[in-house]
Amino acid sequence: MKVSVITPNQTNDEIYDKTDLSSLVGSIAENGLLEPIVVTKTGTIISGHRRFAVVKELGWEDIEVRIVEPENEIIALIEHNRYRSKTEKDILRESRFLEKELKKRIGSGRYAAP
Repeated sequence: MKVSVITPNQTNDEIYDKTDLSSLVGSIAENGLLEPIVVTKTGTIISGHRRFAVVKELGWEDIEVRIVEPENEIIALIEHNRYRSKTEKDILRESRFLEKELKKRIGSGRYAAP
């Protein structure tokens, strides 16, 4: 897929703090992209924001992607980051977003579905 048509998921930056990408730059420059970036059909990133930032920095024009259509993009984004090293703030923000999304799914309060 053309790098120019891929867009980061804005929620990613709301949940996760920026991290140092220098070792990832070296790895991708030397070994290539070992795991494809996960995107929706419209090119919104679900998983691979850091890898995407690196390939853009390296000037790549095309990358391998895996296209998915999750029921809920925010839940999918968080689940794809399950094993990522996170700060306490990242974890807290994840839990807040998950709570909000899961409440949409199951409802809350007096009239919630059993």
